[in-house]
Amino acid sequence: MTNGLVVSAQPAGEVSDPVLDELTEAAEADAELFRPMGDALAPPEHEQDRPVDLRIDWTAVSLRPPRRRGGPAGRVQLIPVLIASTVTPFAQPGRRPPPIWGLDYEAQLVEAGSAHTVAIFPDSETVTKASMSKLTFGVGANGKISFPCAPLAAAMPLLSLLPGLTIEASASADAGFQVAGITFTAVKIIAGQIPGGGAKWQLYRAGEELAQAQHLFHVVMAPAGEEQLRIRATAAVTCRTWYRTKSRPMMWRAEPTVCTIDREELDWS
Repeated sequence: MTNGLVVSAQPAGEVSDPVLDELTEAAEADAELFRPMGDALAPPEHEQDRPVDLRIDWTAVSLRPPRRRGGPAGRVQLIPVLIASTVTPFAQPGRRPPPIWGLDYEAQLVEAGSAHTVAIFPDSETVTKASMSKLTFGVGANGKISFPCAPLAAAMPLLSLLPGLTIEASASADAGFQVAGITFTAVKIIAGQIPGGGAKWQLYRAGEELAQAQHLFHVVMAPAGEEQLRIRATAAVTCRTWYRTKSRPMMWRAEPTVCTIDREELDWS
């Protein structure tokens, strides 16, 4: 089951983002080479004061291995749970896409207890490891992610995860199933784990509309008896607009939100 809501990111003022500055300056230098002489952009009025709406969707899928008998009494059984977040900033009429824009996103379990993150996707090396269209990664019984992972020629979808994404049976001994259909075009990704079952990402994209769905995944080891998960999420958009390219980047930040989601269960094959 997918849970989703729309949040409003309000202007939070100028911020320091050296990565965005470096990428923006490179993009602007390229754009300047192809800009017609005398083609000046009229600065929009009050653009920095307009909020940016974002939609966030979540799905959680438990990866349940065969039950083991004779385990220590009183020990909490932890199982891998794949948490999928899709973040979609909405473009606004009349707002021209910036040369580079950044998306910050964090997702963390609420009252996680013994839960902890074991894998994230995409990670900081994804951009350099494969093309960014129709990616597939595998998830193993220990929760670890295998990537790159070739899509199966005739895979049988087991579950529709989020729009455009499916979970499929895997032919690999290292992956119990595969998540297929991931598409994104980031020019740089900075990602990391957060203690207590969380993950965070900074994604940078070039010269495209904001209204692009970003699929983000992390696998947590969570207590087997919990059928619902509470996730606390925060999101922000950062960019230097075309008429403010010589100033510091602007940030639009949404208030933290908490969502309760049901776990989808798949029998391990």
